[in-house]
Amino acid sequence: MNDEHPRVFVSHASEDKERFVKKFSTLLLENGVDAWTSFWEINDGDSLIKKIFDEGIEESSQFIVVLSKYSINKPWVQKELSIAIVKQIEEKYKIIPILLDNVSIPTSLKDTKYRRIKDLINIENDTKETINSIFGLYNKPNLGKIPVFDNYKTFSLPNLSKLDNIILDICFDLLPERDQKPYILDLAKLIKISKDKGIEENDVHDSLLFLKSKYFLTGDYAYIGSKQILIYPQFTTWGFQQLASLRIAGFTQLTLNIATYIYNEFSNNEYIQLNSYDIAQKFNLSYSYSRYFVKIIEEKKFCKISETIGCIWIKCITPDLRRWMENKN
Repeated sequence: MNDEHPRVFVSHASEDKERFVKKFSTLLLENGVDAWTSFWEINDGDSLIKKIFDEGIEESSQFIVVLSKYSINKPWVQKELSIAIVKQIEEKYKIIPILLDNVSIPTSLKDTKYRRIKDLINIENDTKETINSIFGLYNKPNLGKIPVFDNYKTFSLPNLSKLDNIILDICFDLLPERDQKPYILDLAKLIKISKDKGIEENDVHDSLLFLKSKYFLTGDYAYIGSKQILIYPQFTTWGFQQLASLRIAGFTQLTLNIATYIYNEFSNNEYIQLNSYDIAQKFNLSYSYSRYFVKIIEEKKFCKISETIGCIWIKCITPDLRRWMENKN
């Protein structure tokens, strides 16, 4: 027996030869399976027992039993199946049941997956599945590559998926690139960068909506058909603070330094006009960062502000900032 061509014993009743077994066995042979059948292997004068049991079943690696209204009670088929079951237990011998005529699977094979043939004329597809089984082939799709973003190293904010953390990370990288309307993120660029990292556009939109619901981002809603998306996305002050604390070295100290600078400027000149551009130049920050730092300080109730397009003006400092400075000193 050639190892490249598995020998398979085909047990059947003679009544099934012309209507199924001959065509079925021919297809097996044409596809590299050495199908052993009595009508091809046994000549006049041969010993049935020697041929079937010593050469057929014994030298085969697998066993196909065709169970039909004719074969289900045939003594020869039952005997062949009994020997095959013993080999299955002792030698990991594979049995493949093929069912015709709506017969029931025998009790001895109920733990074995079988194939039921419903169309005896067009048997090609069913035979192909049997051939796959003989060669141990499965129809399972090939395992694809791990998404690029799964290898993307980023921080891990609690209660967010890795995808959401990556989208936030990309959003933060986009901030310094905008001087005009620095709050608003470039959505098209966000989608492109995400795609390069293996993230689909629909996943980007879903993540943006989720991040808005968690107050990291804000923006306007729009619809593409029935799908809701977020446009003009931008960080909330709180959202920026969460990211900046991870992305900007010495973030807490820098915030305190900016608050101290604002306090000193207003303490030394009550008529000073100070804005986020001044903060950016003083601390070598992008305009985007400087606006958020001023907003963070304003939310601590350290100053009063007014916003214009592209700039935040600091109107005055508050007693809270004065008390803080006194305690600090």
